[in-house]
Amino acid sequence: EISACLVGSEMCIRDRTVLEAVLAQYESVNPSNVGAVHPLSTLLESPGSCSEHAKQAFFADVAPAQLSGLTKARAQLAATRADAALATLEDLADDPQLQTTDAIAEVFRLRSQGHAIQANNEAAIEDLAHSLREASGPFVHAQSLVSWIRLLVELERYESARDGLKLLEPSVSESSPASLRADVLELQAALLPTPAEPSVTLLEAALRLRLAAGDEVAASRTRMAIANTLSESDDPKTVARGEQVLREIATERKQTLGAAHPAYAVSLFNLAVFLADEQYEWGAAERLLREADEIEGRALDIDAPARARTRLKLGEVLIRLDRLDEAKTMLDSAWARLRSLPPTHSDHIAGRTLLASFTLNQGDYPASLKHHRALEQIANSLFIQQNIASVSYTHLTLPTIYSV
Repeated sequence: EISACLVGSEMCIRDRTVLEAVLAQYESVNPSNVGAVHPLSTLLESPGSCSEHAKQAFFADVAPAQLSGLTKARAQLAATRADAALATLEDLADDPQLQTTDAIAEVFRLRSQGHAIQANNEAAIEDLAHSLREASGPFVHAQSLVSWIRLLVELERYESARDGLKLLEPSVSESSPASLRADVLELQAALLPTPAEPSVTLLEAALRLRLAAGDEVAASRTRMAIANTLSESDDPKTVARGEQVLREIATERKQTLGAAHPAYAVSLFNLAVFLADEQYEWGAAERLLREADEIEGRALDIDAPARARTRLKLGEVLIRLDRLDEAKTMLDSAWARLRSLPPTHSDHIAGRTLLASFTLNQGDYPASLKHHRALEQIANSLFIQQNIASVSYTHLTLPTIYSV
């Protein structure tokens, strides 16, 4: 049941999570024979899938209780429940039975994801440094390094990220797991100087690897990266290709997951953002956002970040359509949730930025000034955190990365 839920998750839950769920359910199962026990574990038998490294010693010395804890933490991260995930991982970190360095490294890597969701970049960087130091297995170390580089890219520390990629690339070969090879291709695309056709070529190669491995969840994320890259082009035909990719994602999710699944709502949201920001089709964007909001209203908690994000964008679209009373209702609803996020969280910043402009245009100068002052403080904080990322990377001593 756990693995069935996670396979349909929007987040990039990899084959390893399915294996963990199976092993947590069947404590006596040997990883090499797991395919005979659970139908979902056939994902592990795909060429280039995580079965290649799962049969190594990654989980060999970890008790089922720790496996279950890691699975639980990943599920909580997938639902962006960072506080709950960090609490789960804190319990694991204090467990005296958790003795293998690779298992400890994975705990720290997942903790970094929780801190990243909270926009606590300093803590995320520190945890990734711990993960890199603890990791002894080649795949585990490479995964931690991938997470490190992704964080540097998000912080726009591109030179440091390129240095990390130079360390990662020699450890990856044609015999490496497909997921790791796809990760490297995606990072190479993200670190090209400008979004261009070479980026799309790299991302399409990553997509083929993920599809060949049967990793539909990760493939969906790669498709989104392709669409975003295409949308940044100055060529109208290329931008149109981006819209087509987004529509294909939405159609595919509706067919495979159903019209009531929150992952389908996310695909509608992404398409709506494209139509609003790139094509200025406000009416079409509003219809998609309202459909996404209805789905999320039935499927998610009332204070779910995804629902607040949808309502914030809907408020922005309604402003463009000059329906200001409706826009205020949506913005107030979104901000009721987003205001509780860490100040440096991207959704919190987006909410404050839109409200600063909206209240100014409405003549509510005290409210607008309050938001502008808060944004100035956030900007200073982000500048400090970005420099911490660069300094931390410079002084980190990395262990040797063996060939995977």
